[in-house]
Amino acid sequence: LGFGNFAYFVENGAGKTLKLNRYFLSAMRTAAMDAMGADPATFADSALYEEFKLNGGQTGYIQMESLRNLSKQMDKLIKEASKDRGYISQQAVNAKDILIDTFDVLGKASENAMRFAIYKLEREKGSTPREAAIRAKEITVNFNRQGKNTKGFSAVYAFFNPAVQGAYRYAKLAKTNPGRFIGTTAALMAIKFGLGV
Repeated sequence: LGFGNFAYFVENGAGKTLKLNRYFLSAMRTAAMDAMGADPATFADSALYEEFKLNGGQTGYIQMESLRNLSKQMDKLIKEASKDRGYISQQAVNAKDILIDTFDVLGKASENAMRFAIYKLEREKGSTPREAAIRAKEITVNFNRQGKNTKGFSAVYAFFNPAVQGAYRYAKLAKTNPGRFIGTTAALMAIKFGLGV
């Protein structure tokens, strides 16, 4: 959300960024409903969200592997804890599954809500579905894009791909509108130092 707003502001200015943020809450609701597997007929913008997904606007979910590892670790802990009692608590397994599913839904929704809000704005401006999807996917880091050596580096350095893409995107923003980029970056740094964060 933070970097998406920053990037959109640098590229489009305050007025369009305010409109984007007005769309964000409904986009978050739509993305969450989709991530939960809700019947599309039960939520607003479901047809547009399907169009967004079909045209490649939805990004790959970066934390999925981390959630799988967390689930395995939790299964192991449950089994170890149950050795003392002689049985595996089904309630513990159910609680773990609910927790993992919740993290999964929140992760997917948060990754795609900003992108969907941008997709919706781009479609209103007259962009084709494909153009809008590309614009939405590229606003922050496109987790589906990888270089030929990315997997090898990612095995050694966690989050290598997002780190490289983030740096690239940041540099690209600096070239897009240098004045707005420098002004916004300086303001954000001043706020950070002022708050002592």
